[in-house]
Formats: sequence, C-alpha cells, structure tokens
Amino acid sequence: MNTEKQIRKLANLQEKYPVLILLIVLIVTAVMADGALNVRLDPAFEGMLADNTDCVLTQDLLSSDFGSTDVMLLLIELDYDCDEPNSVTDIRDPRVAEYLDSLSRSIAAEQNIESVSSFADILKAANNGEIPTDPVMIREVAEDEASRRFVNREYSSTVVYIDANINGDMDLLDDLEKEIYNDIDQTPTPTGIKSIISGGPSTMNLIMSLIASDLLVTMAFSMIFVWLILWRLLKHPVTAILSLIPVFVSVIWTAGSMGYLGIELASVTVGLGAMIVGMGIDYSIHITHRFFELLREDHDFPLAESVATIAPPLFASAATTMAGFVAMAFGKMPMNAKMGVLLTTGIAYAFLAVLIILPPLLVLERKYMSAPFKHTCERMAYSASGTGNAIDANNSSNASNASDACCAGSGGSGGSSAGGDGIVRRALKRLALFQTRSPVLVILIALVLTALVAPFATQSRMDESSENWIPEDCAIIEAFQSMWSDYSGTDTLTVVMTLDNAETVSDLADPEVLKAVHRLAMVLGSDTIVETVDSATFAMMDANGGHLPQTLYTSKKIIEENPSIRSKFNRDYSAMRFDVAGTSIESVDMPAIEQEVGTVSFPDGVSVHLAGMGPMDYALGEQMESEMGFTTAVGFVLVFVVASLFYRSALVGLIAITPIVLALIWTISTMGMIDLPFTALSVTIFTMVMGIGIDYSIHLVHRIKEERKSHKIEDAVVIAVTNVGDSLFSATATTAVCFASLTLASLLAVDRLGRTLSLGVIFCFLAALWMVPAILVIEERVRARRWWGAGRWRDR
Repeated sequence: MNTEKQIRKLANLQEKYPVLILLIVLIVTAVMADGALNVRLDPAFEGMLADNTDCVLTQDLLSSDFGSTDVMLLLIELDYDCDEPNSVTDIRDPRVAEYLDSLSRSIAAEQNIESVSSFADILKAANNGEIPTDPVMIREVAEDEASRRFVNREYSSTVVYIDANINGDMDLLDDLEKEIYNDIDQTPTPTGIKSIISGGPSTMNLIMSLIASDLLVTMAFSMIFVWLILWRLLKHPVTAILSLIPVFVSVIWTAGSMGYLGIELASVTVGLGAMIVGMGIDYSIHITHRFFELLREDHDFPLAESVATIAPPLFASAATTMAGFVAMAFGKMPMNAKMGVLLTTGIAYAFLAVLIILPPLLVLERKYMSAPFKHTCERMAYSASGTGNAIDANNSSNASNASDACCAGSGGSGGSSAGGDGIVRRALKRLALFQTRSPVLVILIALVLTALVAPFATQSRMDESSENWIPEDCAIIEAFQSMWSDYSGTDTLTVVMTLDNAETVSDLADPEVLKAVHRLAMVLGSDTIVETVDSATFAMMDANGGHLPQTLYTSKKIIEENPSIRSKFNRDYSAMRFDVAGTSIESVDMPAIEQEVGTVSFPDGVSVHLAGMGPMDYALGEQMESEMGFTTAVGFVLVFVVASLFYRSALVGLIAITPIVLALIWTISTMGMIDLPFTALSVTIFTMVMGIGIDYSIHLVHRIKEERKSHKIEDAVVIAVTNVGDSLFSATATTAVCFASLTLASLLAVDRLGRTLSLGVIFCFLAALWMVPAILVIEERVRARRWWGAGRWRDR
C-alpha cells in the first residue's frame, strides 16, 4: 500500500536522523509550553448548562439589570478549644454584640462591599440604634423569629452577611478576603470565639485553587504509577521513561493549545492530563511491544517493520477514540463539549507524538544502551513458541538454541516480551485455545453473564447536586454546611418577572401586574419549605395604607420614593424580582414550585422565571438525562462508521463494537451495585468508554486478520491473543491506573469520574479479549460452510 510505503520512509528517516527529529520536536514543544503558561482557571458552574437554558438566561438578566451582588458569609462561633477564664460561652454575650457591631462597620467601609448585615442590626433596631448592654434584653431579641437568620438555635454561632460586588473576579475576591481577615485581626476580639469566611464566592475561590492542585496531583501520580508499571513490564527504567516521553509531550501540546486558543481550565478538565496519559500510553506500549517482538525474531528492519505494521491499527484506534470524544461535542452541555474537544485534541497529539518521537528514542536507546535489551534474550525460548501448536521437549530445546542465536546475531539486542511475564502469556494462550475450540460457548457465557448483571443497571442513578463539586474535610466547607443546617434562609430562590411585550401593560409597575406578583408571593410564602419572601409588594402595601396601589401613577410614585422598593425593578421597569428564602430549597422541590407558579395568572406579555442553585441543579439533572442518551447514540454511530470504513466492512465494524456494548452494560450494572452515581462529568461516560474500548477490538481484529494470511484461523487467534493480548493487558493496566489517579482529586465529581472510567476500561478489555477472537472464529467457520455448501450445490 502507498500509505505503508510512506510510513516506512518515515521510519527510515527516524532511524537515520533521530537527533534532528527530536531537536525539531523539542523546539515545537518549547513553543507549546509557552502557551501552556497562559492557561487561565475558570471555576464557574454556569458552563455546565446550555446558554439558552431558562435559568441561565434569567441569571444573566439579573446580573445585567440588577447588578451582580455576591453574598459572602462570615461565621463567628464559639471556640471550644479555648479554656481561658472569662471566655465567651454563649454567642448572646454583650461582648459579642459589641464585637459584631464594630467588625460590621469596618467591613462595610471596604471597597466593593455593598452592605453588611448582622445580629447587631437587629439589636440596634430593638434598642433605639444602640447596642444593648443588658444580657436579658439580648437574649429576648435572639429568641425572636427575625433573629433566626443570624443566630442558631444552640446560640453557639452567628452569621454576618456581606453583600459584595465581585462579578466573578477571583483576584478581587481574594483581595476582599484578605481585607476582611485583616479587619478581623484589627478588631478587638472577645476571648473564646473564632471567625471564618465562607459562602458561595469563597467556595468558588477554594475550588479554583483545588482545580490547579488536583490537576498537578493527578498528573504526577498517573505519570509515576505508569512509569512503575512500564518498568515492571519492559524490565528497564530507561525504556519505561522513553515510552512515557511522547505522552508527556502530548500533554504539553494540549495545554499549549488551550493557552493559545483561550480555553480555560475548569473543573471539568481537572483530569485531562491524567486521561491523556492513560490513553496515549497505549500507543507507546503497542509500538514498543511490536518493536521488541521483531527483535526477538531477529528481523532485519525491526523499527521500520514495527512502525509500518502498528501504525494502521494505531490510526484506526485513535480515529475511533476521537470519534467517541467528538460525539461529546454534539451535546447541549458546554462543559462536556469542551471536554470532548480537548480530549479529541489530546488523543490526536498523543498519536502524532508517539509516532514521531518514540521511534527515534528507541533508535538512540538501542544504539547507545545495550543494557535494556540484554535481559530479553532469555525470553526468546518462550517467544519462539507463540503459535497455536503445543510445545514438546524437543521444541523447547530448539527454541533455546534459537534464543542463543538471536542474542549472538543482534549483539545482545534480542528483544523483549514487553508486555508481561510468562504467567500472563500462558494464561492468554490457554484462553485462545479455549476460544478456538468452543467459540459458541464463549459467546454464550458472555451473554449469560450480561443477562445476570443487567437488572442492576436499573439501580444506577443521577446525582446533579452541587455537593459533587464540594470537597470534604475543609474549614470553609464545614462552615458553609453548618450554616445550611443551623440557619434559616440560607437557601434562596429568585423569582423574576419579565415584560416580553408592552401591548397589554406598559411596564411591571402596572397595578394588575403587582396584584399577580403579590398573589404569587403569598402562594410561595405558604409553602412549608419557604421561610421568608422578600417581595416589593409587601413594602408597597405598608407605604400605601395596607393595600396595593390602584393606579400606575401611585405605584410609580411609591416605588421612586423608596430606594429599597426601587431596587426590586430594573431601570426601565421591564424586569422585577423578589427573593424566596428557606433552610433547604433544592432541585427536587422545583417541580412543585413550578406548579405553584403556574397557578397564578399574569397579564399577557408577562412571564415568570426562576433563578438560583435549585433551578440550576434541576435543569442540570434534566440535561444530564438527555445528554447521556443522545451522546451515546451519536458516539455509537460515529465509532461504528469509523471502524467500518477503516476495514471497509460493516461486519467487521459490528464485530469490533459488539463487545464494547456488553462492556457498557457491565459498567452501568456495576455502578448500580456499588451505588456509584452518574454526575455532570460522567454522563458522557458511555461515549468516552466506547471510544477508548474500541481500541482493544481493533488491535485484536487487525492482528488476527494479518496472521490469517499465513496461518489457519485457529493458529492466527492463538498468535494474536498471546501477543496482542499481552500488550493490551499492559495498556489496560496503565490506562486504568491513570484513571484511578483521578480518585485522588479533592472534587467528588472528578473522583467519581475516575472510578467510572476505570471500571469501563477494565470491562472493555475483558469483553474484547473474551469475545472478539471467538466471533472471528465463528465468522470464519460460517464462511467456510457457505463456500463448501455453494460448491456442493454447483457440483450437482
């Protein structure tokens, strides 16, 4: 083939000019490394949802028309580790009240702070603007229902609410936190209390720092673990390092592309480096394994032959893997689309890097370092027997002589099994013999196993909660969780009314609109999960003798004269908001809340929208379900088409993908058994695993068909399974370890993604190794029977 000739020419150039090629690669890598330094961090969660999602559009409206005000929380609680005399033992202590008032004023004076509210404001409102010194009075005020938002029921902590204008600027948030902590240090603090900043913005700032650290940790551990596995498999640390270099370079190229293209590093891309290493190392293993296999056979041109024979299946596996990842880009969730693009880019870079960089490295290693090859001569005796025939004592002796000849003829460069020890190869050979003798039984066993575990797939579940992004055992998070459980009104829902056209009413200050808004506020206020409703209509009634205004003129007059009411409307009165607060307003409550909203009739041209974490989590859950089915279907079609086009046979494409379908069933069933839920990161797991797992089928199909040209099908299967299965075992081990390294991440969603991917890859390896050879044996025998039957019919 012309392609094979071009690949051989490339291999010859690599063997002739290895240093020059590596120097060019080094220059390119330096340029990409410079771009990698420009990668920015983005911890925002809005990117998980499609831009046209209603709650995202509503949130954008709130930010543009009402200003983006973020609420920082300062938790002040008793320090139970303090045993000094006269320390505070009750948060209602007058010293704490004075401290709250002084600290609130200091924080309010900082730049970008809109307002500060605390228990001190409640106390001053009850005492003519002064902080009371009478403990009895403070206790009475603390027991009032209005104080539930500031003081917990055990009177062991109090919360200060800080409205800050951050607008997603993490640098500004970092500076604000430093200024607030400085205010805390400068304010005389009573003995026995401690303070910590928490809340949504601080949690986002923490997650941003964890994204960077998790990326480095998972990348470092994946590289170390893979190197150790390769050292064990390749029997020399230098060979293991050389096999890793191209994959590491591909990670640098991917990061450089992100920097130059302005793609931000978000929570979804935390495991990107480890995933590229885990998948890309497979390409290195296959080339290295084939190279050593040809050295074992004392081939005249081992490098050119190994690259020429391995490049086509590597290209096919890379193409099908990229097809699986491209399917992610067809989904509605922007973060998964971004991940699909980055993984596709990373796999393309890994394939190119391995094909371009690894052969010159192997040339230099063989030329200047004979030590990595000396240990492999003794394995020739076993390798020479890698056919479908049994080995007797005489054959064993002949193989030993062949091994000695190989070592002598190659100057100690006899080759390596490069894929595992004798135990693995012997087990693979026994498996291959069983597959050739009883292929139908092999398929039946796989189908029965699938039928047994499939019912557990119904127990798998979705988890769209924000807890997937919250690390555990962290002071900021513990403080935030404490406030969720101890304080009322910590979960908020924003209801937004918008004027879509002005044909019925001129603006939202219209009395008819206000009546509908007030009815909705009353309906939501009667809900058991709702504690407070901050609607402008309540304040308008207070300013208008206890009832809503009857004319637009009166309505506008009341609004313009009261800044607190005016803040509930945007500039042109085309949008109006009110906030609903409760201890817990979650995604599961959204259907009921939407139904309650639907019971209130608004004038034509006015629509109601919901914003906040609850609506976002609910929308995320709906998109996750649709995303999983859609991307899986697209991924299946793309992978099948690419595999079929490569082999120019739809039947071969079907043979390659069938075991992967069973592996996906095994994966989701196991997730149901161990209660490993799907998250926003793992909803595209099927298309990802399909793209990765199809590699195993492709390598087996390709090698069996190649060996079939000179051997009967039974021997071809034994040779392919023993040799390719050996390298696939190594590839699976390294890939699974890389994915397992994601469990070291602090973010729970990344942890769950790593566990799910590890399961999927292992099951794909087992399914492909178990089924593909048996299917090909059955296919061969069916074709033989058809040919024989057709011949007999013609004879008649």
